[in-house]
Amino acid sequence: MKLRKTAAALGAGAAIALTLTACGSDGGDTTTPTTTAAAEQTTGAADGAQDSALPPTPTVEELNAQLQTALDPAVPVEQKQDLVTGLEADPQLIQTLSDKVEAAKADGSLKDIAVVGPILPPNGDVLSVPFSANFDGQTNTGEATLIAVDGQWRLDGNFVCGLATVVGVQSPACPA
Repeated sequence: MKLRKTAAALGAGAAIALTLTACGSDGGDTTTPTTTAAAEQTTGAADGAQDSALPPTPTVEELNAQLQTALDPAVPVEQKQDLVTGLEADPQLIQTLSDKVEAAKADGSLKDIAVVGPILPPNGDVLSVPFSANFDGQTNTGEATLIAVDGQWRLDGNFVCGLATVVGVQSPACPA
């Protein structure tokens, strides 16, 4: 029963944490974009205006692969660290979260977690990515933030810290 409560808290908190992470980036509109038509999703890099020093804007499929790798407990933590930035003070944090997500999938409380698009052009070196998660039959939506680091888009450590806070994981990488 405790695991179901943790999974439910993770789902509800993920949407909150992701929305809060996205809100701090530009001070603009804080509403979470949603879409129901696959035709509205961006499937590749934005045309034209992207800064040439930035990596190409990833596709929904590429971001889903990155998200699934980061949340897969079987993937070595060293490989996951290449997908996340800002967790130098606690490199094991992403593994702890992977284990929590896997437990929620195993008990059936987590059915799906995925990037849904549309992927908009980056704002400087920050890319906001809409996603959805289905916990206990309720779909939660939010935005994850990625940062351009060394020619690659990496999940922002603040996003991971938001999830850690929701599931009650304390970490030296996450300021209180």
